[in-house]
Amino acid sequence: MAEEPKAVEQEDRISDLSDGVLNHILSRLPTRSAVATGRLSRRWRHLWKHLSVLNFSEDYCFKFKSFALLVNGIFALLHNPRAIRKFHLNCIYSVDDDDNFLAYSVDAWVRSIIGPHLQELDLNIIYFEDDGGPEFKLPLSLFTSTSLVSLK
Repeated sequence: MAEEPKAVEQEDRISDLSDGVLNHILSRLPTRSAVATGRLSRRWRHLWKHLSVLNFSEDYCFKFKSFALLVNGIFALLHNPRAIRKFHLNCIYSVDDDDNFLAYSVDAWVRSIIGPHLQELDLNIIYFEDDGGPEFKLPLSLFTSTSLVSLK
């Protein structure tokens, strides 16, 4: 009778990686997913708070206020929003949303990340009606930034 192969104990190589490498990996994920990794273990609980790349994407964001609460909550817990290098925001929102709230929220997010590290800002906000939606005025300090290399 042949012996059954013994179960090979799997080594957890990810846990051996430095926080910097883990944050680099997390920065490749949508921010919502990166935050969710905090539930994996004690070590991962606060890693996402040091992200330098934020990627918020909400297709068919019919209720912008609930999306804004998520983004605001993440911004409130970040250790240093001015250390953000890349910020991507992709949202399609409906006519039911308050245009002033949307404009104020986006303005607050952009102002909080303008700093010496911001290299890339990508705002893709699509209004789900034909009449154009709110106008956004980007802060003038964005256009005098010496670190910004990409503005979309």
